[in-house]
Amino acid sequence: MQLAGYAIIGIGFLTFFVFGIVKRDRLSTPLLLMGLLVVMTDFSSAIAGASAIGNPRIIALFALFLGASVLPRGGGARLGVAFFGFSVCVASGIFLLVNYAAAFRICRADKCGPLGNLFFGVTTGENTIGLIVATSIPCIFLVLRGATRWILAVYLLSVVYISGSRTALQVALIVTILVLVTGMSSTSMGGIWRRFVTIGTASVGLALGIVLPYLPLNPTDFTNRAYLWKLASAQLEDSQLFGFGALIWGNQVAVGTISRDEAYSVHNQWLDIRYTTGALGIALFIILIVIALRQADKWTAPQTALLFIPVIYSGLLERTWAFGLLDVFGWMAAATLLALEPAAEPAANTSPVLTEAVAQRGHGTDRVLTGLGNTNPKGAHGN
Repeated sequence: MQLAGYAIIGIGFLTFFVFGIVKRDRLSTPLLLMGLLVVMTDFSSAIAGASAIGNPRIIALFALFLGASVLPRGGGARLGVAFFGFSVCVASGIFLLVNYAAAFRICRADKCGPLGNLFFGVTTGENTIGLIVATSIPCIFLVLRGATRWILAVYLLSVVYISGSRTALQVALIVTILVLVTGMSSTSMGGIWRRFVTIGTASVGLALGIVLPYLPLNPTDFTNRAYLWKLASAQLEDSQLFGFGALIWGNQVAVGTISRDEAYSVHNQWLDIRYTTGALGIALFIILIVIALRQADKWTAPQTALLFIPVIYSGLLERTWAFGLLDVFGWMAAATLLALEPAAEPAANTSPVLTEAVAQRGHGTDRVLTGLGNTNPKGAHGN
């Protein structure tokens, strides 16, 4: 049954990709690079002897990124991410009313929610529901307007809070504070102040995420994550270039090196990619991020930074994007890149002054002036 599910996902997204190529849709380079990271992860697993090349779930994940590379980007994807996060909250609330006990699990020694337990609703864990909802909050702010977006944002924040996921709560609060400070909305995204605050916040998070695992920490720091980082770094001495793929780390539960709760990742986004794909994978991931950021112009740059904030700050202590596992975070990685707004491409003979003025007032509303006195109803970036 699981194999059939992988096959359906793989065939479906490969079909999307073929139709996109036939229609000559513009491909998303970052999403294609994500697909290449999946291939590299599979190759590294084979080198490490953990699996054969061509695992069905890897093929399905590769097809996911390949198919997503031809999908339209921008407002529609942001709406989809916002709706998905809201739907998870609503479904989890209904599940809570129907079967209260099944929606929670008992607290850990080092972690507990405000209700005296850990809430996961219809998902598989408190971190899962927390990070899904926290990732969707930027899209809530960028899609909706007025009081509605704040009502929904507070609702989603409350779900993150009761989940007991500390990382997700921190991410959700950072996003909310950034929106409060900058006044960013679907129709107000440009400006030097917004660029400085959002890009600065994202840059600080990136720098922290890269250096944190290599700081001189005690093994018990960050709820034992420092121990995991030291263990992963030591093991990487044996495979600096290619890493170990997605399976070797979890296999260590059997020998008692790590616990079952620690088996899904090394608990840092950058170190996790290095562990699974080595130096080659890290280089490719950096190229992916740089390309995604360079696609934004000065009006969409704050929006792009805001959309990257969840993965950047959750990546300090968690692995949010995985390239060797077909789970919900693979879908969220694709959705995040699809939500990015490409820079406007003015048509020939467009007045630069008028184009920039309209972009400043309404970027993200799918309206851009394409000629003196003419408006293109399709917009300049409707892929």
